[in-house]
Amino acid sequence: MRAVFEVIAHGNPYPRDHFDLHRWNHMVLKALFIGSRLTPIVGIDQRHNPELARILLEYADERWAAGRAVTPELWRCVGPCVDALGAYAALQRALAGSPAERLAAGLALSQTDTPSARHLLTSVPETAALIGTGRIGWNNLHHYEAI
Repeated sequence: MRAVFEVIAHGNPYPRDHFDLHRWNHMVLKALFIGSRLTPIVGIDQRHNPELARILLEYADERWAAGRAVTPELWRCVGPCVDALGAYAALQRALAGSPAERLAAGLALSQTDTPSARHLLTSVPETAALIGTGRIGWNNLHHYEAI
């Protein structure tokens, strides 16, 4: 199933150009659900939206409630909407997680320029430094997942 999904979702502009909001959002959720990466999805950074962020926050809450890890890439689509959704508590939880979760939460916080985001990001100075120097980004986050 994952291989078939990735043929459709990765490196293909069709979903970006033709999927309505509902289909786009559920394709992104499906990617995370089956363990597929978001980076190869064409348009992942351009098509973020508050509804997708809300769906992904609910997904993260479900995984945490079940005692499961949350894929760090999930925060990529939450970051631009963090203030509108009041997702700071979820990001604070991610900042307390694994090194990869901490980096991803930091990247998400760096996508919004609010006092709350800046305050949370400064609570993890090593992460903030990596992001500030450009050493870590969404396209190379997977290299840090083994830390």
